[in-house]
Amino acid sequence: MTPLFDGVLQSDDLPRLTAILIGGTEDVARKGAAAMNRVSRKIEVLAFADGYQPLARYQDFLHDHESVDLVLVAMGTPRSEEFIGAVRPLFPGKLFWNIGGGTLQFHAGTLRPIPKIVSTCCVQWLWRMIFEPHLAHRYLIGTPVFARHLLKAERPRAMEGACL
Repeated sequence: MTPLFDGVLQSDDLPRLTAILIGGTEDVARKGAAAMNRVSRKIEVLAFADGYQPLARYQDFLHDHESVDLVLVAMGTPRSEEFIGAVRPLFPGKLFWNIGGGTLQFHAGTLRPIPKIVSTCCVQWLWRMIFEPHLAHRYLIGTPVFARHLLKAERPRAMEGACL
């Protein structure tokens, strides 16, 4: 996600957008928002909130910033997905983007960036397992389980319309 997000931040092809950022500790969110504003050409992060509040607090935060175009979410998996699923219906027309907790930490300077060669070789998962061993379960167990569920979900659709 980080290379895609960085590309968007540095793009000149976007209209001017305002954003809020939710994720990390207060210090990480503050540093990340400041770094994103330094790098971004078209997106301005106007406010941030840490990623450890109850849902009702975020609803208030979103209502306080209803005029923004974009909500950047970096709470980590699966909390980001759960949060977006819960609040998105309450804020139609808002674009929610799960940029990932790691992406926020890279921008805040609290996590070692993944070298470009590692990304080019598509082994970011290996880099993160080495430098963030607590994520190993996500990649070694979670990914195969997700793939199995995905294949099971696709199998019945593939059989629809098949002549037996």
